[in-house]
Amino acid sequence: MKNRPDHDPENNDHKANGTEFLQPDPETLGEDRETPVDVQQEYVERIMRMQAEFENYRKRVTRDMASAQERATDSLILEILPLYDNVLRAACLHQEPREENGSAVLEGLQQIERQFSQWLESKGIQPIAAVGDLFDPQCHEAVLTVSSDRPRNEVLEELEPGYFRYDRVLRPSKVSVSRGAKEEEPS
Repeated sequence: MKNRPDHDPENNDHKANGTEFLQPDPETLGEDRETPVDVQQEYVERIMRMQAEFENYRKRVTRDMASAQERATDSLILEILPLYDNVLRAACLHQEPREENGSAVLEGLQQIERQFSQWLESKGIQPIAAVGDLFDPQCHEAVLTVSSDRPRNEVLEELEPGYFRYDRVLRPSKVSVSRGAKEEEPS
């Protein structure tokens, strides 16, 4: 065994072959040594950091899941809104019954409209006010601009209703907007 360089006390080649970490340095042996209390404190701090990181992860996942649920609900509502719009249009067309069973059709449409409205309200859906308000690009989508005696940028007509879901716009109202007073044509 004398021929092995890592056992020869006078041979320092063991530092070159990657085993220097096995040989303690006699000069620093007692200086940088951590006490068992220091090691224990370090482990406690690591565990506390890991617990905090896990808690943050759990909160982030919960928040992301709620956000995904909201997006899925929004998608479903956006698919249903055209059906609701058509029920509203049909109810408007049948306001004056033309025939004997026309009143039954109107009553049925009004009942469907009420049920739809209640369901939408239960999901946090509220209609966006449009006619008579000033045009707001966050809530309204201008489809037409019309010369009129009404002030400039006032919403004249709602072509398709828009809706809020809680605090945000789910679908903007499609509206026609006033260009302002009609100008005299030059002769």
